[in-house]
Amino acid sequence: MAKGEERKQEIMAKSQVKIYENQREADVAEANAQLATKKAGNASVDYDIKVQEANSDLYKKQKAAEAVFYEKERAAEAQRVAAEAQLYAVQQAADAELFAKRKEVERLVAIAEAQGVYIRILLASLGGNYNALRDYLMIDGVMFKDITKIIAEAVQGLQPKISVWSNGGKP
Repeated sequence: MAKGEERKQEIMAKSQVKIYENQREADVAEANAQLATKKAGNASVDYDIKVQEANSDLYKKQKAAEAVFYEKERAAEAQRVAAEAQLYAVQQAADAELFAKRKEVERLVAIAEAQGVYIRILLASLGGNYNALRDYLMIDGVMFKDITKIIAEAVQGLQPKISVWSNGGKP
């Protein structure tokens, strides 16, 4: 039995070795699994970090684009306000010019009406005589001064030769 006992001991030893080897393989497999889990966790963290960085970059770009849009919108608003102010100024100038023209027309109409009244009064005071009215208006309207001036200018270029005859101082 010694042989059987030895054999039993040998099988037992081999079993113990096999159990120990299996235990070691299980420990290695568990360590490998933990390492893989840790690597996967690290990869997940790296992925999350990259996603956060990408989101941060996108957010920064979006905010920069919003700032540019806001500036352009403000510039457009300022340009619109300036255009409205210029339009208002032009309208005010046009209104002022129109007002001045209307006042000028009113002044001319008032002068014409006053002259009409003046002529009617003159004609009535001259007994309705149009010829007398015409002569009066020509005299009063400096027509004769203008005629005299025109004649003087025409004669001015001429060099008349005037001879004075005298009888030597005797009467």
